[in-house]
Amino acid sequence: MRIPQGVTDVGLSARICVETYNFTCGILSDMATPENLQQVMARNVKTIRLRCGLTQGQLAAVATLHGLVWTRTNVTMIETGRKQIHFDEAVVLAAALDVSLADLAQPSGPEVAIETGVWSAGYLRSVIEGDKGYEGPEYRSAELTRFTQVAAKTIGSISSQREALRQNLVDRWNLDPEISHGEMKRIAGWSDATDVSEAKWIEGRLRLGITPGEVMIASKQLWGRSFQEEHDARSLDRPGNAQQVKGRVTRELRKELGQRIEEAANIAASKESK
Repeated sequence: MRIPQGVTDVGLSARICVETYNFTCGILSDMATPENLQQVMARNVKTIRLRCGLTQGQLAAVATLHGLVWTRTNVTMIETGRKQIHFDEAVVLAAALDVSLADLAQPSGPEVAIETGVWSAGYLRSVIEGDKGYEGPEYRSAELTRFTQVAAKTIGSISSQREALRQNLVDRWNLDPEISHGEMKRIAGWSDATDVSEAKWIEGRLRLGITPGEVMIASKQLWGRSFQEEHDARSLDRPGNAQQVKGRVTRELRKELGQRIEEAANIAASKESK
């Protein structure tokens, strides 16, 4: 029951996805909602079954051998959208039709609706296959749509923001211009609680688009260790009330860190002006 070559063309789907996926508010507001995952799988079950030369009764019989007690009616209800496909049923159907779960859930277009969100076909496949290296367009949601419609009027598209962030990291901190998107996200989204807190405080004062990752970089350049590690080390050497000492050290480190970040931003600005 091997499916003939050409039933699904993942490479083509990925290329279509990359070329057509656009987060600008004009595109988002005009785009129709794509098929949901249940509709996609229902259509694929029928398409693949017919390509395999199976009747609905034969597919039900094969599914029964794999553990589902099905009749032709079960298959009919799935293919007509009157019955939802549960995960265990999807697993059995994929085995019965001799395809992968990713093939069974492969949309015919560049996107698929997942509840209130919309996923790209490539991202959906990467999630099912456990592909951690996927770097294409991922998903959008009702919240992201609303955000983009506002943000596009003031600070441009999501992609331009990402490029601006990359340029900031490269220019301010002398990072490799070829830094990968994954590495950039790791640095920019550094999740240490102290770095997040200090980035918020410094950004409130400097308004330079500071990320927690930049606090981490600046701390390493200044003191050779993290903000928290430097704070702990300096607090040990100071006499007086512990709470007051911590407060003084925090203000001291923030001043030094703010100056270093502002200096890096000025250097980046001078590069742009040349």
